[in-house]
Order: sequence, then structure tokens, then C-alpha cells
Amino acid sequence: CRYCVPCPAGVAIPEIFALWNAYKEDGNKRSFLARYETRIPEDARASECVRCMRCTKHCPQKIAIPDELAKIDAGYLALKG
Repeated sequence: CRYCVPCPAGVAIPEIFALWNAYKEDGNKRSFLARYETRIPEDARASECVRCMRCTKHCPQKIAIPDELAKIDAGYLALKG
């Protein structure tokens, strides 16, 4: 829906969620890592979230976006090993 963008910190929220959701559906670790590392610039990754909460305030689904980004970042780091 993109209500969460633009992110003041430049995090690519919708794109990150899309890649993570695709990974959770297909379980393809290699594909997720390749796509995340090529499609999401380092300065726009989940790890760059500063928890300003702007995205959460605008989310009609009331998703705790900073918490979800932290989970995705932890998952990325675990997959990367």
C-alpha cells in the first residue's frame, strides 16, 4: 500500500517486506540473500531503521513496522551466517 513511505531514514520498507514475504513463502535462502543484497542498497536496508515510528503512524494495518524490520534484519543476518 506504500503508506509507510517515504521513510525519513531512507529504508525501503515495501521492497524489504516483499522480499521477506517471498522468502517466507518459498524458503529459498539463496534467492532471498541474492535479491536483498542486489536490490536493496546498504543504506536502505532494514538495519537502517531508526525507529522514528513515522511509518507505524501511517500504517492502516497497524503493523509495528520497526519491530518487523528488526526481525527481518535478524533473519537476514542469521541466513547470511
